[in-house]
Amino acid sequence: MKAEKLRLGYTTGTAAAAAAKAAAIMLVTKNKIDKIPIETPAGITFNLEVFDQKIGKEEASCCVIKDAGDDPDVTNGMKICARVKEKKNEITIKGGEGIGVITKPGLSIPVGSSAINPMPLKMIKHEVEKIVSSKRGLEVTISAPEGKERARKTFNSRLGIKEGISIIGTTGTVRPMSESSWRTSLMLQLDVALASGFKTIVLTPGNIGEKIAKEKFFIPQERIVQTGNWIGEMLDACAVKGAKKILIIGHIGKLIKIVNGHFDTKNARGESPRIISNLIRSLGGSAELAESVAMCNTAEEAIFKIDESDKSLLNLMAEKVREKVEERIKHSLTIGVVLASLTGEVTGMEDNARLILTEINSKV
Repeated sequence: MKAEKLRLGYTTGTAAAAAAKAAAIMLVTKNKIDKIPIETPAGITFNLEVFDQKIGKEEASCCVIKDAGDDPDVTNGMKICARVKEKKNEITIKGGEGIGVITKPGLSIPVGSSAINPMPLKMIKHEVEKIVSSKRGLEVTISAPEGKERARKTFNSRLGIKEGISIIGTTGTVRPMSESSWRTSLMLQLDVALASGFKTIVLTPGNIGEKIAKEKFFIPQERIVQTGNWIGEMLDACAVKGAKKILIIGHIGKLIKIVNGHFDTKNARGESPRIISNLIRSLGGSAELAESVAMCNTAEEAIFKIDESDKSLLNLMAEKVREKVEERIKHSLTIGVVLASLTGEVTGMEDNARLILTEINSKV
């Protein structure tokens, strides 16, 4: 199904701005409202239902349900709430229950601040200023009752966002099946690692490489950045953003595709056993082994056959991956490569990787 045919959703930022607007109207009018229109930066207007309305003498509160449309989203269906309170001479916005707090540099929000991104802050203030002037003032508190629990399913802890979710969104809308938000979260991991002072970064496509990095090589989480399938993009970003050395750790089935120039390592990109078989031939391995590996259904099966015949070939394959990466980034960074199995065993490692690991561990 094409993304255009799926239902559009709205961000936590849009939900927060809508709740703040509704609460401000109820405070001023003392009348309960059940729906609130909200225009997003993308120019799309949503007419959102309002829940849990409470009106007092000097404050009012309500919630809006975040709806991600047909996009899979951890925050989908959760309440985003706003409480507004009389305050003289200024409008202030802060995070309450379930909204994360920034604890590391490298993000667009200062350390110590609530995790409400610049565009949602702008949206909330804009909507509230329509209702009350800055001279009258309001204190706006955004909360998410389920935020702390839901945040465990996000990258927030890696980014140094503790105790809750982030209020995010640049367009105010969520486009179904978009990969952009996933890529953005990966790039933010890199920004945080670099802002923490690490010039040697560990890249891994996913959980296998990350587990090896932490449990076998004792590398701190702060150095580790997941790339998903976008290894090429993350390598480019490392070169541009100021990293000096990169250690890539991942399953051979993913990383071996790089040898054929596939820096987007989705499963459909090439057949790993075939690539491994061709490498065996080019590296001087036996024709019998190459033929046997070519018949394998998975890279894991190929590893088993190579282990029985000539394990040194796997180290040479790691070198070939490194060489292809160096070509892409025009030799601007020092690259090390570690190949692994699904069980988390290191199967191949080239010399640069050993040197980088020695350097990292001496500084841990």
